Amino acid sequence: MRLEAEKFTKILSHLQGICTTLGYEDIKFLCWLEKEEGNMEFVLEDGKSNQRLSFILPFKKA
Repeated sequence: MRLEAEKFTKILSHLQGICTTLGYEDIKFLCWLEKEEGNMEFVLEDGKSNQRLSFILPFKKA
């Protein structure tokens, strides 16, 4: 579980860098796992403009 948490932390760090580069401010990170479909969905929300960026990554259990 610790390794998965470290991977997740790295993903969020990269996402924060991307958002900063794109000019997003006051970012909220939302994430959930869709167990039935095996996907993890990430949603980034800019609190200032209420814009959202959403994407889905395949997630497989080891």
